[in-house]
Amino acid sequence: MTRESAVWWSSIASVALALAVSGCSSLPQDGGVQQQLDERTGITVTRLAKPLELTVTASPGPANDPFAYLSPFQTNRMGERADFLWLAVPANGALLADPVIRADGEIVTVGELSNSPTITQLEFGPYQTPAPWSRQFFANADDAVMQQLAKARRVEIMTRDASGEWTFVLEGDALRALAKYAETR
Repeated sequence: MTRESAVWWSSIASVALALAVSGCSSLPQDGGVQQQLDERTGITVTRLAKPLELTVTASPGPANDPFAYLSPFQTNRMGERADFLWLAVPANGALLADPVIRADGEIVTVGELSNSPTITQLEFGPYQTPAPWSRQFFANADDAVMQQLAKARRVEIMTRDASGEWTFVLEGDALRALAKYAETR
């Protein structure tokens, strides 16, 4: 290899490395808050970059899936804001009851749970369904719900299906994203 081609390859490698590093730094942080425009409805959605992932307390979990998901989000349609919760839980067949959310042992009182995002005036939920066997839920959430979740040190989602009762848990520093969301919404 000639000196000129070595310099050229070195320059290309440096540029590629710089682009890779700058690309990584612009990715959303786990738990970061982001806004996106739903172009179909004209509604701005403020949400966590990534939903919180709760882990089942008993293995292997419903549908052999050990994870459930939770995330608050807010819609803004021309200044009219509304807060919601999004849940995705695994289900081995039909759920026998709606999921129950607890924050530090206390039930989180949300509006009626719906399987359809239409209660949010969106055509689609703020996140993709995690797995084909996951059931999504949407619920109205007032400021008291948002504050209860933001202050929580432990969040649980309880579900019940034909194969049993399941509890999914997330606690400690992993919940900081809820506090950050509550501050910035």
